[in-house]
Amino acid sequence: LGWRDMLYKPDAVDYMAYREQQDVFFHHPHAHTALLRGGSVWCLAMQSISQDAVLAGPTDEVFTHGQAFQTSDGTYWWDDDLSEDELKLICGVYKVFTGYGQQAADMSWWPKPTIWQRGNLDVGYWSHACEEWVQNWLTHILNRSADLRSAKKWGSSLVMSRKQGKLATKNAKLAERCILHKV
Repeated sequence: LGWRDMLYKPDAVDYMAYREQQDVFFHHPHAHTALLRGGSVWCLAMQSISQDAVLAGPTDEVFTHGQAFQTSDGTYWWDDDLSEDELKLICGVYKVFTGYGQQAADMSWWPKPTIWQRGNLDVGYWSHACEEWVQNWLTHILNRSADLRSAKKWGSSLVMSRKQGKLATKNAKLAERCILHKV
């Protein structure tokens, strides 16, 4: 979303401009991949993309906006993917100068996927706690009581309970065992 000086404080107009850019992106054919990401990216995409878009499979842009997966027998399969810049757009990331020369930090309206995955809300499915958290943060944004956050600040704000982290780990291990038919 661009570069900002270190004193930059976004307002409701900035948030709406971000949402408009996000919505324009969500109309690209390969943007449906955001729904497959899960977590915060899935939640933000659900506001603009129909779940049915995922069922269409890879788009005609798959060789431009996709990646190849090689199976054990050497076969390649392609699927749409999102670039790092597209993920940053979805999460509302700005480059904000820190005041130390040309150093800048990623500051965002919403946590990037890697931050969300490290937080305790990511338990393998979209829970009631996730939805409550998102609605609460959105209220802060709309009431102008929310600031852009750095990765470090997002990380500390997404730690809820150690039990949630353990649940997510157990869910992931059980899912892997199910997929490998070891249950």
